[in-house]
Order: sequence, then C-alpha cells, then structure tokens
Amino acid sequence: MKEHEIFLIAALGLFIIIGCGGGGKNPVGGSDPRRAPIAPSNLFASMGPGGEVVLIWKDNSDNEDGFECYESVGNDSNFVRIALTRSNEDTLALPSRSPRQSYYYKVRAYNAYGYSVFTDQVVVRGGSLWKTFPTMEGTFRCVDYFGGSRYLLSGSGDHIVRIWDTYSLRAIKTMSGHRHAVQSVQYNPMHTVIVSASPESRQVIVWDADGGGVLAELRGTFARFCSDGNHLAVLDSSVRMYSGTGLGEPTLVERYWGKWFDFDVEGRFLFIVQADSIRKIRVSDLTLEAVYKPRGFQSSNAYALSPDGNYIAQAQGRRVKVWRLEDGAAIADMGEHGRPIQTITFSPDGLWIASGAQDMQIIIWEIATGTALWWLSGHTNSVYGLDFTVDGSMLASASGDCTIRVWGPFK
Repeated sequence: MKEHEIFLIAALGLFIIIGCGGGGKNPVGGSDPRRAPIAPSNLFASMGPGGEVVLIWKDNSDNEDGFECYESVGNDSNFVRIALTRSNEDTLALPSRSPRQSYYYKVRAYNAYGYSVFTDQVVVRGGSLWKTFPTMEGTFRCVDYFGGSRYLLSGSGDHIVRIWDTYSLRAIKTMSGHRHAVQSVQYNPMHTVIVSASPESRQVIVWDADGGGVLAELRGTFARFCSDGNHLAVLDSSVRMYSGTGLGEPTLVERYWGKWFDFDVEGRFLFIVQADSIRKIRVSDLTLEAVYKPRGFQSSNAYALSPDGNYIAQAQGRRVKVWRLEDGAAIADMGEHGRPIQTITFSPDGLWIASGAQDMQIIIWEIATGTALWWLSGHTNSVYGLDFTVDGSMLASASGDCTIRVWGPFK
C-alpha cells in the first residue's frame, strides 16, 4: 500500500472517531464541548399585571450555544419555538399575553452537536387586577370578606382593624386598641361582632362591629368564630374554646393543646393541628370525634382547612401540599413559588387553593390536577393574607407593600 493511501485511511479513521464521539442529537450532555449540552432545570414562569411573561431557568451546562424556548397556547400539546437565547442566559421576557388564556412553556439547551432534553413544562395564566385599595402607612397582614363581596375587614402593621366598603374603596370604620400588628381578623354575622389578634403582644380583641367598641380582650395569637355564631376558639399555648361570643365577655368551656385550628364551614367540628396529627372535636358536646395522621404532614407557618373539613393543606417552603384526612393520603403537591409561602386559603367550593409568598406572587391552584390556573402579579412586597368572596369569584390580598388588592373575576 502506498504511503499516501495509508495517510488517507488514517485520516478517514480519525474523522469517523470524531464524528461518532460528538455528532448527532444526543440528549445526554456533559462538559465535553463535542457533546450535546446538559438540560436546564427549575423552569419558572410568571405573568405581570399587563400580561407580560417572564421565564427563568437554571443553566446546568457549560457548552451550550444557547437555549430554545417553546410555548403552547391553551394546552400542552401544540408547542412552537418562540425564542432563541444566547449562551449563559437564564431569563427571557416575552411580550404581553392574554390574562384569560393558559400558556405552557418548556426550554432546552442546544449547540452544534445536538439538543438537551426539555425542562419540565410549566403553565401560567394571568388574572385581572380588579381594584387596589388606598395605601396605608402600615403593611396589611390579613383580610376577611363579609356581606358577600361588599365589605372587607383588614388588619395591619399600624395596629388598626378597618372595615372597607369595596365599592367606594373607603375605610368606613377603624378600630384601635391593639399594641402590635394585627395578623388575623374575622367577622361574626350572627352577632355583628369582629375578632382580631396580634401575635406579638398575644392579644385578642372582640369588637362590636356596629359601634366599634371593645367587648372583650383575651390572651392569644390567633382566633376564629364558629359558624354557629356562639363559639370562639383562641390559640395561645393551647386552643381555648369560648361560648357566648356575642354577649360580651366569653366564657371558657374547654382547652386543648394545639398549634393551629379551624372550623368546618357548617360549624359542626373543630380541627386542631397537633405536631404531626389533627384532632377532630365535635362542637356540640366537645367530644373527640377522630384523630388523623396524614403521611408526611409536618410543622408549617401556613395551614388551611377545606370548607367541608375533609382536607387539610399546608405550605412546605415554596410548595403547597394537600391531604385527605380520612385515610391520611397526600392528594396534591403543587408547584413552586420563587420564595417561601406566607399564606394559603381554599376557595369556598374546595376545588382551588390560593397561595401568597415572599416572591410577591399569588397563585391559584387546581387541586385535582395540581395545575396553576392563575398567576397574580402586581404586589411589590410579600403577600401575607388572602380571602375569597363567598362565591369564589374574587380574591382579596394583603401585602407588605401597604396595599390591599382585589383580583378576578375567576368565575
């Protein structure tokens, strides 16, 4: 064989080795610049009040030429490529989208040797900001609708409880008497009284809603009326049950150890969280009905009980988890906020959960599918309080940006 033929075969062999090692659409990446890149991860999407969408992801490769961003409108099966970014970019801002439409997104990395696999899909849907209440000096910490959607209670960092007319956006009554920030409020329609709590000073006040005067002052960090109108539960180092909440000074009738509690919407049962279990107390005779131990349930800064009392939810960092109490099964593990969740609440029909977080976002989740139905953006500080109207069509939010906002309609 001639010398130049040997050289040609050797060169061809070298070419084949290089081609096999670096070519093709191999989805498995690595640091080798001749390989397809490693897939990005942690894709996050949010929609601003004007419908603008921002995508953020984690860049896991060091050899990509850029990223391809795909979008599908209304479903998760008709993706089209909408943008290419450059190497090392991990954020993409998109023009305004319709706030009443769902948008699905996925991202992958690419280079001359192929593509990574896609990120997990994320979905985003905007919600309409209906109105913003006047800014106050103190941060708003909690809200509670009553009178349908006409009136709204608020508690704030300036130690004041306010009653708002949602039509005129005016505070029609203010109640002063707390020594620190008011972090829970509730209206009792049976006796036109209000209960509010300041955890920092361990102070619970029962107010006359008509006159604004103080009916009773109790020690506690959180308080809720039973819908029967005649029982009030207060959390301190234990859960204390009082009766006669519309008749002046309540009478203590029972005490239970617990970390958080709520009543079902019919007022038949009191549910008390105790570390990793939940006790169900019959309100009529204060007897123990059941003890539930949801699997994976843990201490949290935010809990919510479904209106029918069949499910309990809690925030676990940046995620929302839901359990069925009857068998302790976890039925939903929903999404992820950018920062820890501060508050959660069920919709009145029990089909949705709204979550507010330190990332200034509000998300309304569909429990059955774990899907984010609406992303509500506009607050400029943490979201501390949420409450749906009785028909679930509107949602009020209280924020550290010193505003209350009302979102919807969702139905």
